[in-house]
Amino acid sequence: MQRSESDLLGSLQRKRAARRQHIRSRQVDFLARYHFLAITTQLWHPAPIDTLLAAADEIRPWFSSLQGFEARKANTPLEQELQKMLFEQAANLERLKADPSPEAAKACAALQHWAAQHDFQDAWILDAGLFTLAVQAVNGTTARRWYIRCGDALEPKFEALVGDFWRADESPEQFRVRAEGKFREKLNDYMAQVRQTRGLQKTQRRVALWAASRFTGLTWERIAERERQDPDSVRKQVTAFARRARLTLPTRSP
Repeated sequence: MQRSESDLLGSLQRKRAARRQHIRSRQVDFLARYHFLAITTQLWHPAPIDTLLAAADEIRPWFSSLQGFEARKANTPLEQELQKMLFEQAANLERLKADPSPEAAKACAALQHWAAQHDFQDAWILDAGLFTLAVQAVNGTTARRWYIRCGDALEPKFEALVGDFWRADESPEQFRVRAEGKFREKLNDYMAQVRQTRGLQKTQRRVALWAASRFTGLTWERIAERERQDPDSVRKQVTAFARRARLTLPTRSP
């Protein structure tokens, strides 16, 4: 039985939607990570940022072995910025773990102890702690502020109809309809990324608060009662948030 044009179009649209969903599921939500860490500074006692700063003396000696550590002594502002970039790229968790020096071993042990204090199980959180101390070291500050490594992930790219031209088998009107449909599809995808990465989703910070609350031992029911929400809805939203951020929630019973 031959399928109608509308059936074929519907099938194509469903495949495209499934592909977009698959791509989104593989993307890391770096803003969700930042919201989570920032919320812990407000909610937890002691705050992870404070215990991290308290452990800094055991971690910072390792930094002196990295290129760019003396960036502030550079001769020109441009050279200083380049040295800072080199240093911040070098101060990462993988390099720390691979370094056989005593300074690296001491820094790694301190970082792991810090993570265990707060039930952090994800490598990206340890890397965020290391990166935060690295940025502070190279800039000479000790502010209670998180820094995370995300590259250009917070700058979505918008490309419309790249390499998609008028085909010989379609009329000008058919091309216009097809092109406008693809443009709207790409624009909707782009705006969804912008809303996520720029924090325009109204629930982002609220769900980050719920996720952080789980680490303090609150049950789904207790969080829902406090927020006047349905417990199952709270659980589903936090689970989705954790999946986007690649955040491992605590498994112990509150």
